[in-house]
This record gives sequence, structure tokens and C-alpha cells, in this order.
Amino acid sequence: MRRAEALAAEEPPRAVIFTGWSSNGGPPEAEQMAAEWRGRRDIALIREPRAVNTAENAVRSLELVRELEGASEVVLVCSIRHFPRVRFLFNRLYRSHGYVTRYHWVTRPLPSLPLVWHELKSITRMVRDRRRALRLLEDAEQG
Repeated sequence: MRRAEALAAEEPPRAVIFTGWSSNGGPPEAEQMAAEWRGRRDIALIREPRAVNTAENAVRSLELVRELEGASEVVLVCSIRHFPRVRFLFNRLYRSHGYVTRYHWVTRPLPSLPLVWHELKSITRMVRDRRRALRLLEDAEQG
């Protein structure tokens, strides 16, 4: 959050999109992140509470970016442990819709070994998750 706030202070974005659901019935990750935001208040803070994984984060946020008039670049901020997955899932999708993507990651705190292991295991799911998420996009475009 602090990295995204600092970037927004340097170069004001059209909007900040928080995306993520709740796996435990509590507030969605999108709402939790928006509540934690201490940055600019003169920009749109958009919440997308339905995405259940990083592939859906990409697809569901793309739907919102497409509604932002004049948007041409998307800056993604994530943990260093998520960066390979984020780049894999966002890069081609966003570029195929005409958006330039830039990435910023946070290295602190360093991920624990169990978190690194979790990320390594997620590699086997990324292609399948992307296919499922792209079906959501196709359904939205047809519906």
C-alpha cells in the first residue's frame, strides 16, 4: 500500500483499483486495501471485490480499466513474491487490449519460505487459472 501511495503522489493516476475477494466471509481484500489507503483522495479509488485469484484480478480489473476514459497505461504494484505470476497474467492480456503495463514490487518484508513455496506451487495453476478467467471476460463481452 505504501509503495502504491508513493507512486500516486509522484505521478497522479486516473484511478487506483483494489481487487480481491474474501475467502473467510469477512470484508473482501479490495475493501480492506481501500480502507488502508492513506494516499491521494483526489482520484477515484475503485474496489473490485469478486476476483478470487490473480488471473481474475487481471480480468476483472481490465473491465474497470476499459471504463476509464483515456487510460493507456496500467501500473501494477505487488509483492516481489507475486511478481512472476502478476506479470504472466497481466502482461499479454493488457497489451492485447492496447494498454502498456509497468510493474513495481515491494521486497519488504521478505517472504517466508512457506510463502515462497506457495508461489512455486501456484505456477502449475497459472495457465488453467488464466483460461478460466478469460472465459469470464468473454462472457462479460458477450453478455
